[in-house]
Amino acid sequence: MPTAAVIGSTGATGSHILNTLLTTPAWTSITTISRRQPTPPSNIPTDKLTPILSSNLDEWPSLLPTSPPPSVVFSALGTTRVQTPSIEDRWKIDHHANVDLAKAAKKTGVKTFVFVSSVGTGSFPAKWFAYPRMKAGVENAIKEQDFDQAIILRPGTIFSERTGPRASEMSFQGLIKGVGKLGQGVMDMLGQEDHVIGTAAVRAVEAAERGEAPSKIWIMEGSDIIKYGRELEKETGKAGEAGA
Repeated sequence: MPTAAVIGSTGATGSHILNTLLTTPAWTSITTISRRQPTPPSNIPTDKLTPILSSNLDEWPSLLPTSPPPSVVFSALGTTRVQTPSIEDRWKIDHHANVDLAKAAKKTGVKTFVFVSSVGTGSFPAKWFAYPRMKAGVENAIKEQDFDQAIILRPGTIFSERTGPRASEMSFQGLIKGVGKLGQGVMDMLGQEDHVIGTAAVRAVEAAERGEAPSKIWIMEGSDIIKYGRELEKETGKAGEAGA
C-alpha cells in the first residue's frame, strides 16, 4: 500500500497533491513537512495525515520519515518573485532545498520521487534565465540519484484561484484565461490549472505502479499533465473540489 511525503503542501499545487492523496483510498499514510499547518477543505478526511512543522527549511531533509520511509516523495516546493524578492533566497528554496530533499529521499530508501518543475527547463532559455535554470538544476540532481522511478512535471503557466502573496499575478492569468475563451485547446497550450497538475502528479505515480511509466525518468510536459490530471478528475467526479 503506497505511502507518501508531500513537500510544499501549503502551496497552490502542493495542496492539490495532498488533497488528492487524502481522498484516494489506496494511499494509506501521508506525511507533510511545512512551515505552517496544511488546511484541506472540511469535506476531506485527514485521519491518515501526519503533519510535521518546522520554520527551518534547512532541516526539512532530515525530517523525512525513515522507519519506514515513504514509498513516494512529492515536491511542489517553490516560491515566486513576489513572495521572495531576493534572487539568492529564491535559489535557496527553488533549487538548494529541492536538491537536498532529493538526496535525503534517496538516502532514506524512497523509491519514487515526484517533482513539479517548469516548462522550458530542457530548452535553450534554461541556460540564460534564473527560474528555468533553478528547476533544471533540480531535475539533473533527481536524475543523478537514480531513483527506481522519477516523475518530473513541467507545467506552463500555473492557473490558480488562490489569493494572497501571488494575487499580483492574477491579472496576467486573467489575460491568458481571456485568450483561453477561444477554446480549451488554446488554454491548454498556455498553461494548466493547479488542481489538474496536482491530480496528474498522483495519477502518474499510480500509473507507474502498474508498470505504465514510459521510462524510469518520466518527463511530463503539458499534454501529459492535462491527460492524467483530467482523467482522474473525470473518474472521481472531483474536478476542482480539492482546492485549498
